[in-house]
Amino acid sequence: MHNPSTQLSNAVSDDRNAQPVSVLSSPLEGTPVRSRWRLLAAIGAIGEAAAHIPVTQEHLTEAPYIGVGFVLLTVAGFLLGFLLLTADTPRVWELTLVVSVLALAGYILSRTVGLPQIQDDIGNWAEPLGIVSIITEAIMLLTALVTRIEPGRH
Repeated sequence: MHNPSTQLSNAVSDDRNAQPVSVLSSPLEGTPVRSRWRLLAAIGAIGEAAAHIPVTQEHLTEAPYIGVGFVLLTVAGFLLGFLLLTADTPRVWELTLVVSVLALAGYILSRTVGLPQIQDDIGNWAEPLGIVSIITEAIMLLTALVTRIEPGRH
């Protein structure tokens, strides 16, 4: 028969030898993909970041959660633009895909059903910076998808 305390003791000693596991791994882990689409994706990411700068202050006042989201999108866009050009690892492409999907979803929600504190954006599809945002975010999304399905990629 197995002694439960011995099993627990063995499990604890095994855990002490285990390496720590990171919940979020570094975006630089892995071999760069060197996608032919990385320049276009970087332009999209930097364009997306730049498009949010002029409206961030207004949204921090009007709807603070949207303003904070714009700050995060701006930082993410500039960072992704840099990483896409210097180290376009699979993780960087995954982040590019996630950021673009979330940004596009937020834009679509704000223009259709509306978001709290910014109901005046419903139906406002012709906002010039909004158009820049959806074009640059769509570029990020499409280049990330194409890079995922390109032959020769894991």
